[in-house]
Amino acid sequence: MRKVPVRLSDEDLRRHFDVEKLRHEFPNEAELLRYLYWEEMLSQREIRVILNCCQSVVSNRMRRYGIKARSNAEAVIMAAGYAHERHAFDGDDREKCYYMGFAKGDCHVKKRFRNGLTIEVKCHSTIPEQMRLFEALFGPYGHFKQWKTKKGSVHATVGLDLGSFAWLLDLGDCIPSLALTNDENFFAFLGGYSDAEGRMGLDSEVAMFKLASCDKVILHQIHERLMELDIKFPGPAMILSAGYVDKRGIRCNRDFWRLCSQRKETLLALFERLGPYLRHRHKIEGMKAAIRNIEERNTRLERAQHRKQRLRELDKSKGDLLCRFPEEADLIGYLHDGEDLFQWEIGEMIGCSATTVGRKLKRYGIKTRTRSEAKKVVCGYRLRS
Repeated sequence: MRKVPVRLSDEDLRRHFDVEKLRHEFPNEAELLRYLYWEEMLSQREIRVILNCCQSVVSNRMRRYGIKARSNAEAVIMAAGYAHERHAFDGDDREKCYYMGFAKGDCHVKKRFRNGLTIEVKCHSTIPEQMRLFEALFGPYGHFKQWKTKKGSVHATVGLDLGSFAWLLDLGDCIPSLALTNDENFFAFLGGYSDAEGRMGLDSEVAMFKLASCDKVILHQIHERLMELDIKFPGPAMILSAGYVDKRGIRCNRDFWRLCSQRKETLLALFERLGPYLRHRHKIEGMKAAIRNIEERNTRLERAQHRKQRLRELDKSKGDLLCRFPEEADLIGYLHDGEDLFQWEIGEMIGCSATTVGRKLKRYGIKTRTRSEAKKVVCGYRLRS
């Protein structure tokens, strides 16, 4: 890695590198040239300034001593001053699968120049959290640049090392083979793809998970793999055909597909496997909200079933209740306050309409419930012990 700033003036170079000290430390000229060129990452022009000679002399002596020169592509990177920002990918296979999923879902990847050594990854979005995630993922590995357009969207690009990120160029139209080798790699890929193209949370107060994109093959592969893992998903469906233009004037160039489910058992099984691989803050919050919604719905269902069971028991013991409460006012009061029954439920017990029960409650001076109290009864809470 280069230790001095790029584009130093000749005076600054001579001041930073004292040629007398260098010759004393490296009496062998070949070692001196190798040190300046490959360890200090200086150019031949900068070495010429330090040694006070012609650049052709530096080039010829490097060739004589067998010191390999950098390629044109490497020289361009050095001249741009971004070499110190480029780092090799240091993640494992799961990390690589996550990057593949995110890049396939929300990024455009290409070689910056045909014979260059830089992979350019682009992303744009109107959602700040999406751009923060893009920077957190790719920013540590290369020169990151970001700007905002007049329309309000944010664009970002990063230059990565070709030798370390070549696998981003070979994603194709299907899930990479690495992501299909085991379940962990698959869910890591799905985590990245969901952070890019997924939506999870509540839809009309019901938990849901959706993946929507033009990647028909990938969505079908995801569906097949989830079915193999006994996570029952409906098959992908085409929701927009190629050529559709929305109200903003944006044209859909390919068929737009969606994979989604609102089934509680499916979502819980999916989130258990997918949750550890999500990194998008909004998607994580949406997943947690969906899980809470499912738990609340299950709780309400259990309480409703328990209430139905209690009503059946009361109906069977109707004769005993009539013996215990021969007076109608006492019976209605017990059912209303003691068992927390609604007016229509009391009506079914004593054989009249809910309206009639309401009138009797008023006649007997039995206080009816407020709306908040009725809501607690619906949720299964006892108002009185």
